[in-house]
Amino acid sequence: FLEKLHSETQENSGAFSNQWSQSFIDIWNKTDTLVETLRGIKLSTDFSSKAPDIDDISKQMKLVAELIAAKDQRGNGVNRDVFTVYMGGFDGHSELKATMNNRLPALDNAIKKFWMEMKAQGISERVTVVIGSEFGRTTTMNSNRGSDHGWGGNYFAFGGDIKGGRILGEYPLSFTDSPDNPINLGRGRILPTRSWDALWFGVAQWFGINEPTDLDQVLPNSQNFGCDLFTDSDIFVSGQSTISGCGGGVGTTDVF
Repeated sequence: FLEKLHSETQENSGAFSNQWSQSFIDIWNKTDTLVETLRGIKLSTDFSSKAPDIDDISKQMKLVAELIAAKDQRGNGVNRDVFTVYMGGFDGHSELKATMNNRLPALDNAIKKFWMEMKAQGISERVTVVIGSEFGRTTTMNSNRGSDHGWGGNYFAFGGDIKGGRILGEYPLSFTDSPDNPINLGRGRILPTRSWDALWFGVAQWFGINEPTDLDQVLPNSQNFGCDLFTDSDIFVSGQSTISGCGGGVGTTDVF
């Protein structure tokens, strides 16, 4: 099929196939160049582990570290990157404790080794890692010693420029499953107090996206949340941005 598509005069020839053919060749050549570049990258950190590398999460993080190390050699040089890695298997409807005990060591090794490498490359203050999931879990156990789909959840971020050691948003005053607890919708399904956009708003600003029109394009739902967004000054040491019309005192409560 590829031979026909790349030919000059075949039944599959035409403007669209020519464009596809050229794009295919361009991507092939760029891939070859990238592979050759990465072969010359030597990391300071050994990403291997005694724990099984579930979903190749350590290999994924190692590849990200290699791509970062090759930032000046990729194309004409890269000054900003976004990488996504994936690790599944956390939909623990049964035996949740066993699931976590089985999978978290691999995740722990991948994160630990990646951050060691970022420090070795001397760029930890220019790197932010966000770890999240598509939804939270119930805080109460089901009959199979598991946790079911919830709503509100928690995500964590770290980086050399992050103001760490804090909980942003509103920590639940209580996890009690009762009519007197308005944030618990039953079965430990917690009502979110902040949107996913809240975190990414500040991360986008730190990334250099500061114009309101640009932020609206990157985060089109952010205007739905008013002042319930985190700016880069909320999250990062170097952050300077604020949201116009938002401010005032910060209240604190005891957690019980």
